Amino acid sequence: MLLDQQGQRVGLPVAYRDSRTNGLMAQAQQQLGKRDIYQRSGIQFLPFNTLYQLRALTEQQPELIPHIAHALLMPDYFSYRLTGKMNWEYTNATTTQLVNINSDDWDESLLAWSGANKAWFGRPTHPGNVIGHWICPQGNEIPVVAVASHDTASAVIASPLNGSRAAYLSSGTWSLMGFESQTPFTNDTALAANITNEGGAEGRYRVLKNIMGLWLLQRVLQERQINDLPALIAATQALPACRFIINPNDDRFINPEAMCSEIQAACRETAQPIPESDAELARCIFDSLALLYADVLHELAQLRGEDFSQLHIVGGGCQNTLLNQLCADACVFG
Repeated sequence: MLLDQQGQRVGLPVAYRDSRTNGLMAQAQQQLGKRDIYQRSGIQFLPFNTLYQLRALTEQQPELIPHIAHALLMPDYFSYRLTGKMNWEYTNATTTQLVNINSDDWDESLLAWSGANKAWFGRPTHPGNVIGHWICPQGNEIPVVAVASHDTASAVIASPLNGSRAAYLSSGTWSLMGFESQTPFTNDTALAANITNEGGAEGRYRVLKNIMGLWLLQRVLQERQINDLPALIAATQALPACRFIINPNDDRFINPEAMCSEIQAACRETAQPIPESDAELARCIFDSLALLYADVLHELAQLRGEDFSQLHIVGGGCQNTLLNQLCADACVFG
């Protein structure tokens, strides 16, 4: 959220899947060097990262720049509205691809490329600090404490990881699979696998990979006007496995005009049967996600040189028992 000197909004927030950032990730890699960006930030390359959002803003809406005094990420904007105090919470800030992984502060080279002014930002602070106070209607002052404001950072804190061989899968619109580490992984193997090193609680890193997740199913439910999800899952479970396989992380699925048609096109282009029914589309998504989960878990194990013996699934998607079992089968758990 962009604010002026008086703390008022400058422009309107933009959905992160908006097409305004198209082509900017490739442009950054060409101009700054893919490896250099990764060594600085440790963050996975995704076309909607804040690095590219700010570049899109400065290129496409330059008239707003003179009015901007502060830039807050959305959770920090909510805490600002509650307290009148600005805070840049660390776990969420790291996901912007603008924070230097060595200094835990904003990287000047990456900010310069984005077109943003470093003066718009305060130094990122780790969760746990009292940001300020909300004065409730009765007049009492309620402390507002900074949590790990990136939702996955909080989900990982809640995961019962009980040893070095435990991994997590935060399953929802996005599926985020990874492990906790005291040190980041920014070597060439991590870069090639597009692994991200996001900030976690108590100085730990969330070494993980973003997977497109149940966004694909959400779009299918919307397009087919499906309201009875348990019935759909039951029908899906009765179908044979792995007849239709796609790569859920293909950029074509980020925000297509029609998800059902895009899935069918991907199957057609790879000479597979075409999923037509609601259940077939769902089966395609579940099988494809489970296989991708297994691939990513293998990548993570190779990266750190040790296999995993447990995978803790958290988030709203953990209620999908069929997908959980397919994941366990593909990852050879259970």
